Amino acid sequence: MEGKIQDEIGDRNPSEVTELNLDNVRASVISGLKDELSSLVKLSLVNVGLTSLEKFPKLCKLEQVELGDNKLSEGFDHLQGCPLIRTVNLVGNRISSVDQLKPLAKLEKLQKLDLYGCPVTNHPGYRDQVFDLLPNLLLLDGLDKEGKEGQESSDDEEDEAEDFDEEEEDDDEPGLSYLEKDLEDSDESEQDYDPDEEAVPEDDDEPSDEDGSGDEHGQSSSGVKKRRMMPPEEEEGQSSSD
Repeated sequence: MEGKIQDEIGDRNPSEVTELNLDNVRASVISGLKDELSSLVKLSLVNVGLTSLEKFPKLCKLEQVELGDNKLSEGFDHLQGCPLIRTVNLVGNRISSVDQLKPLAKLEKLQKLDLYGCPVTNHPGYRDQVFDLLPNLLLLDGLDKEGKEGQESSDDEEDEAEDFDEEEEDDDEPGLSYLEKDLEDSDESEQDYDPDEEAVPEDDDEPSDEDGSGDEHGQSSSGVKKRRMMPPEEEEGQSSSD
């Protein structure tokens, strides 16, 4: 197992490795896995022949562990040093009772557990017993508590959903404020408007054309035709001629 681990890591710093696949490496116990794999998120040990999880490393970022097709029946307390584990695959192992799974109750983040092919799955009511044992479990053998297909959630998805909701609220608020202000302005306009009040034209305060200036047709600059002033004798003469 040590040789396979070295081959998988290569020239990388062990603390930078996030996934490690050790499937089909023949070993009955774990060896070569160390706590220095501090960034490991996914570890796969499928069909290795493990009979014990003794010496399983404490991996603070491990979220998924694949242990299918081994010979495990107990000792799952060795996984408790990995508090962020969400998914445990125990397909095809030798687990025969729900009691053997009790150490998994310490994994508070555990959401998905697969037990296909284990003898325990043949026990009547085993699904209800497992869900009772693991209250945070969302999926057992790919099905939720009601027997429907689904998938486990993640912190990233929850954070994204919250961020999206906050963005929607931020987008809505300016629009609502604008509409409320528009309605207030409309109400004020209706209150100020008096339909019976008629518009009164303003006086033009223009100086009178005292000097008789205007256009050649006798119109003042304001467009109002003025009558030329005549002496009384001229007016009488004009009247008699008319």
